[in-house]
Amino acid sequence: MSQERPLSHLRAGKGGDTAMGLLTFIPLFASLLILFPLAVPSDLLPPAPDISVTPAKPRFLIGDTVSILCAVPGPANQDRIQGFRFSRMSGSVTDVRTSKRSFVRTFNVTDPQDGGFHTCSYIVLRRGGGHVISLPSQAMLINVQDRPTQPNLTVTSSRVTVVGQPLIFLCTVRPGTAERRFGFFQDELEVTDGIQEGSGAAGIWLQVEKTGRNRTGNFSCSYEEMTEGRWIMSYPSDSIQLIVEDLCLAPILSVEPPSGMVAVGHRLRLSCAAPRHRFRQRFGFYRDGIEVTPNAGDIIGDVITWNGSELIFLNISQNFAGNFSCQVEEEVGGAWLEAPPSQGVTVVVRAPPTQPILLLTPLSASPDSSVSQIFLICLAPDPSGHVRHRFHFYCDGYETTEASPWPQISVTVSSAATAGAAHFSCRYEEELDTGWVLSPLSAAVRVPTSAQFNLLPLVVGGVVGVASLLLVLLLAAWICRRRRGGSLWQGLSPGDDIGTLPMGDLEVAA
Repeated sequence: MSQERPLSHLRAGKGGDTAMGLLTFIPLFASLLILFPLAVPSDLLPPAPDISVTPAKPRFLIGDTVSILCAVPGPANQDRIQGFRFSRMSGSVTDVRTSKRSFVRTFNVTDPQDGGFHTCSYIVLRRGGGHVISLPSQAMLINVQDRPTQPNLTVTSSRVTVVGQPLIFLCTVRPGTAERRFGFFQDELEVTDGIQEGSGAAGIWLQVEKTGRNRTGNFSCSYEEMTEGRWIMSYPSDSIQLIVEDLCLAPILSVEPPSGMVAVGHRLRLSCAAPRHRFRQRFGFYRDGIEVTPNAGDIIGDVITWNGSELIFLNISQNFAGNFSCQVEEEVGGAWLEAPPSQGVTVVVRAPPTQPILLLTPLSASPDSSVSQIFLICLAPDPSGHVRHRFHFYCDGYETTEASPWPQISVTVSSAATAGAAHFSCRYEEELDTGWVLSPLSAAVRVPTSAQFNLLPLVVGGVVGVASLLLVLLLAAWICRRRRGGSLWQGLSPGDDIGTLPMGDLEVAA
C-alpha cells in the first residue's frame, strides 16, 4: 500500500532544492524562446513556387520584353498570400504586394545586367500571425546579348582651336558584316547642322568646315547595328572636350628707351608681348613693313617670364630709324595663323653730338694785374632744339667747374700762379632716355700768359698808337704845304691866258 507524502516533504532536504531550481528555470527558458526563437526547419516553410519565362528564347537583345511568371504550387489552403518577391543574381530584389496565387512581372531589357539567373518566392501570412517567405523557385537564366562594342573617337586637329578653323572627327570601330549607322553628339545632343558626313562599315568622319564659339563642348559618337531586324545602339565613345577660342589679338610692342629716341652706337630693345600663350608661338619684328634680320652681335629670343619675345640691337647705326612693329603667329592644328600686327612705334636715331666751338674773351683785370677773369662761351649746335644740355669747361685738361646747364662761365685765374701759356677747351652732354651722351672736346684755345692777364692794356695801347700815327701824318702834310709858299693852284679853264697868272719867285733862266 503506497503512502502519500506531503508536499512539505518535497520542500525539505536535497530533493526540495532540486524542485525549487526547476520552478525557477521554467520562466527563464520561456523568455529565451521569445528572445531567440528556434529555427524553423525547411520542411516547415511553404514550398517553392513554379517559375517560367516568356518568350522562351536562348538569347535576348537590348530592347526585348521579358515576362516572368511566379505561381504558388498546389491547392489553396488556409494560408493567406501576401505577395511575391523576384530576385536577381546581381542582388536586386523586387517585391510585389498581391493576394493572388500567381503573378507575372514584365520588364524591358535595357542593359546586360538585366540578364542572369532569376528566382522568385511568395510571402504567406500564417494563421497564428507573422509572415513567412517560401522557399525560392528554381533559377531561370535570361541570357542578354551585350551592346555593340564602343567606338573610338579622334579629332585630327587640336582639342583647343580658334574660330574659323576646320575640324575633322573620326569615329571608328572594328570591321564587321552587320549594317551600321553612326551619329555624333555634342553634350549629348546629336549634331545635325554645319557638317559633312562620310560613312562606312568600319567608321565615319565628320567635318566641321568653320568652327564657331558654339562648338565648345564635349563630343562623342556611337552607332547602331542591325541585329535580328532591330537597330541596337552601341556604347558611346569616350568624350573629347573641344575648346574654341577667339582669334589672337594683336600683340603689344614696346621699346627701350620709351621715347624711341636713341643715339648712334647705343642700345635699342624691342619687346613684343602676346595677349595669351595657349598655342605654340613665333614672333617677327618689322621696320617700315620689312622683317628685321638681326646682325651677328644682336640678341633675339623668347622671354620666359612673360608671353613674348624681344630683340636687342647693341649698336644702333644712323640709318636704322623707322617705324617698327611686331607680329605673332600661333600654331593651331598644324597650321600657323597670323594675328594682326601690333601698333607701330617710331624710332629716331640721333647723330652723335658734334664738336662744340669755344670762344674766349677777357672781361676785366684787377688794378694790380694780379688776377683776371676769363669769359668762356661753349657753342653746341642743337638741330632739334628740344634736347637738354650740360657743359664742361677745362683748363690744361682739368675741369674748371662742375657740369652746368649754362654754356658760359667766368674763370678767375691768378697771374702769379700761371706760367707759360694756358689751354682752354669745353665739351657738352645731351640728355636722352638712355642717359647723357658726351660730345667730343672742342678745339683748344691757347692764351699766352701776357695776353691772358694784359689784353686790355694792349688794346688801349694799340688804339693810342694808331691815333698818334694819324696825327704825325697830318702834321707832316701841313709843314710841306707851308714850305711851298702857300701857293694855291687854282687850275685852268679852256681859253684862259696863262700870261696873266703870277709866277711868284720863279726864276727864269736867260
